Amino acid sequence: MFINKDGFNESEFLLSHFPREFNKYIEPVYNKLSMIDKISTSQILIGTINEDLANFLSHLKGNTGNLILNLEKYNLSEVEDPYKIRDLIQNATNNKDRASLYLYYIQHFPRFLNKNNLKQNDQFLKNANIVCSDYMSIIDMHVEEEDLIFINYDLGEFSFNQYPYFSKDRIVNIKIGKKYHQSKIKSLVEFCAFIKEKVPEKNCNAVIYFENCMNFNQTIREIFNSDQIFEFTIPEYKISNQLVSIQTTKQRLKRLINYIENEKDANKKGKYLETFVEIFFNQISGLKVISTNLRNDLEEIDIVISNESSEGFFTKMSNLILGECKNWNTKVVGKNELVIFKDKIDSRNGQVNIGFFISWHGYAKTFYEKLYRYSDNRIIIPLTGEDLKKAVESSDYFGVIQEKYYYTSLNKLNS
Repeated sequence: MFINKDGFNESEFLLSHFPREFNKYIEPVYNKLSMIDKISTSQILIGTINEDLANFLSHLKGNTGNLILNLEKYNLSEVEDPYKIRDLIQNATNNKDRASLYLYYIQHFPRFLNKNNLKQNDQFLKNANIVCSDYMSIIDMHVEEEDLIFINYDLGEFSFNQYPYFSKDRIVNIKIGKKYHQSKIKSLVEFCAFIKEKVPEKNCNAVIYFENCMNFNQTIREIFNSDQIFEFTIPEYKISNQLVSIQTTKQRLKRLINYIENEKDANKKGKYLETFVEIFFNQISGLKVISTNLRNDLEEIDIVISNESSEGFFTKMSNLILGECKNWNTKVVGKNELVIFKDKIDSRNGQVNIGFFISWHGYAKTFYEKLYRYSDNRIIIPLTGEDLKKAVESSDYFGVIQEKYYYTSLNKLNS
């Protein structure tokens, strides 16, 4: 657990932004906020550019006690000069001694890694693959589709001199007076740009926790400037901590499908569906969701879509499209719900001639009987969860919608 003085539980906050399902869990930069003891997968990859840290983690795997016993031959006092420990590590004749001395360093000079966290994690490291390399190489060589990358990027107010053992490459920023060294700002920009590029390319997920980075707010926001591939959160307890959760659109929609189908709370199920539908329609060229949950004294409209599309049948449709979302567990949507939605379209003074009715669990027979008997030129296209999942899986959002449009139109003509 990582709980600050105000009682904020960092690990719970971070876990709330992890996808529920993923393949391999990867921490390309292992540090004090490692989450390996909080995740359920058995496939773990831990990365570090520090050779001694990699060696230490490889020996740690459930062997903390043995490493402590191995230290006895050095007769170290409770507090030693860190430079002495550094020299002992560098001059050790075998990897086990290097690992034991590194453990001493962590226990007595825990500025970079948390010794309690290491004790918690040693059991979880047993099945982990430890890789000594920079984060870019690890992501390029080891990340696969549906993997989850977690990075804790600490931009705290410290200098390299506080870390006499760790190399300069391991320190994210050097603070000189009250100004951040420009090369480290450049390093942050390159890091963010690399991650943003690699997540869609690898079709994976990434959660990045930027600590103590208030001065970089604008920089980070400018780099991750995209409505569709990330969620950006600033924890309420500390404005200087920020989190970016990066996903491809397809992954985000799949994640929402999981929530839609497994959430028990009815209100949350409805919200998940509305969020899904908003992202879904924004994938079709020329369509943009401009309002959700639009309410007045008489009615509520779930989705309002602007139509400037040059795709297929949309060119014949009105500039505004309405949407209705239902994610009921206990019953399917019937004709009464259709009539209410049709009235919403009809009362727009001719400005709307098309609507999408989305019912995740389908429709009653009465819904289709009523739908196909409407004789005016306004059309309502019914979509189910199966239709939407088909579109997400194929990434052919418009194709699935167009197929449902033609199917509905033909049935109206034949009724």
